[in-house]
Amino acid sequence: MILYDSGDYHFSFVWSMKGSLIPRAIVFAMPSVVMAIFFRTFMDLYPEHFTLIEDLNIGNVWTISTISLGLLISFRINWAYSRFWEGITLVQMMRAEWFETCSNLIAFSTVALDTSRKRDIFFKVDTFQALLVRMMSLMHGSALRQIGGNVEDFPVIDVHGLDDESLTYLAQAEVRSENCVEILLHWIQVLITDGINDGVMCIPAPILTRAYQTLSRGMVNLHNARKIADVPFPFPLSQLHVVLVWVQSIVAPLAIALLMPDRIMAGFFCFIATFGTWCLLFISGQFEQPFGNDANDLALSIMQFEMNSSLLMLLDPESIRAPTLKDNAYGITSAKAAI
Repeated sequence: MILYDSGDYHFSFVWSMKGSLIPRAIVFAMPSVVMAIFFRTFMDLYPEHFTLIEDLNIGNVWTISTISLGLLISFRINWAYSRFWEGITLVQMMRAEWFETCSNLIAFSTVALDTSRKRDIFFKVDTFQALLVRMMSLMHGSALRQIGGNVEDFPVIDVHGLDDESLTYLAQAEVRSENCVEILLHWIQVLITDGINDGVMCIPAPILTRAYQTLSRGMVNLHNARKIADVPFPFPLSQLHVVLVWVQSIVAPLAIALLMPDRIMAGFFCFIATFGTWCLLFISGQFEQPFGNDANDLALSIMQFEMNSSLLMLLDPESIRAPTLKDNAYGITSAKAAI
């Protein structure tokens, strides 16, 4: 995704060609401009050959096609932007749910360090937290890979720290037509259940169930995001849209040439009409699929980097402990005085 300063009133971003659809629209609009100039020139040289076209009132045909195309473009642009905004919302909600799950489980597991003096519990808690962070990073990266069409791999936290048997099973999941994210989700739930039996999860069951709920909600958001990635704009509407654009690209030069007595002005106004139509068509195509490798697509790699940074923060010893008050900061009166 291209980030720019919307408050730049000098409009320096207008001249950027990266991710711009203007050059492509210009290329597609130029044939109509040439046709308009050609028609106007021949109308001036051989006006008797265009009397039949003038009697057909080609302007009404152009008006009707333009209204139909405008309604379809308006519907498609609104629908495409809704998909774009929903896509980023679902991905961010998925990340938030899964990060909250990992944060809760690490916080729950630290309780075992205070309630037990056994030496092996420290090793179990450390192993649980390290394994949880690795699998959560791998699950998030696999989810983004699915959303992006399986064309990009994302960095994960020490994936080779997992045992070879599990990695082999996960690598062969696509051959068996299995979902890697669902496998990792199941492994995390098994890890939590094993942690209850091992004494790592020393937390009341009603509180612990929240972790299962946030895991589930993150998976629901993933499948909703995949719905956007896998289901395109309906084919009949897209086909009709393209056909109407072609019709306008042919009818507009003739209609404008009849209306404009000057060939330069005919070419200019034909360019404005067809250029805007092609721009809106290309923009709607970009918005309909917000996931991928295009310049205007969502930056999934940055989302994975931020998720990895957040997960690694959970393993920092300074982040695990809760802050404490200074000796001279006790009491509500001291807090009010500080304010």
